[in-house]
Amino acid sequence: MNALLVLVVALLPLPSTADDCLDRAPAETARASGPLSVSVEAWEGRSVLRATGRIEAGATERILNVLQAANVDEVWLDSAGGDQEDAAKFGAELRRNTLLARIPAGAVCADACVGAFLAGLGRVIDPGGQIGIAAMPVSNEASTQSQAEREQAAGRWAERQADHYIRAGISRGLLRLQLETPAGTTCWLTRAAQQRYNVTNTPLIRPASNPPPALSRP
Repeated sequence: MNALLVLVVALLPLPSTADDCLDRAPAETARASGPLSVSVEAWEGRSVLRATGRIEAGATERILNVLQAANVDEVWLDSAGGDQEDAAKFGAELRRNTLLARIPAGAVCADACVGAFLAGLGRVIDPGGQIGIAAMPVSNEASTQSQAEREQAAGRWAERQADHYIRAGISRGLLRLQLETPAGTTCWLTRAAQQRYNVTNTPLIRPASNPPPALSRP
């Protein structure tokens, strides 16, 4: 770990613990997902936007069109990741519209999807739902960048992550966990870790036990 990241870690107030990860699995073993599908559905008197699949470039524009056309209360996520920049834009729309983000039972949210989920004003992970925190990205070994340039890029990544977590009310101990996670793997958070790092912040909201029927699919 370079000197800049050592400094970042030293500033983090909360250490990770041995029981943070249910598993540390290779990132490529995360659930394979096709292109993002978006639907607006009804569940117990609430309007739900369900986003399933890979968050590809341009996904936010589609989601924004749905949000403008429907009065949505919650967003349900089931995605192994995708485009980091578009996931960040997706998350910005969640926060701008003050929406609750949920990972329902049987769903996963990993890698880029996590950035969108953590932007939700309220965040719920139902029993049987999983969230996977990716390790810090490692630069391509074939890159022509110098070691100093790689360290600077890693430092910028850590700064962006810390800023995102602060804005979302997430413990920066989660960033420490990412830095400690072996490259190319995903840490699937335990329920205790989800609460410890404030990944979930609405414990009194009841689980979505019965998936809603689809009403429309743009």
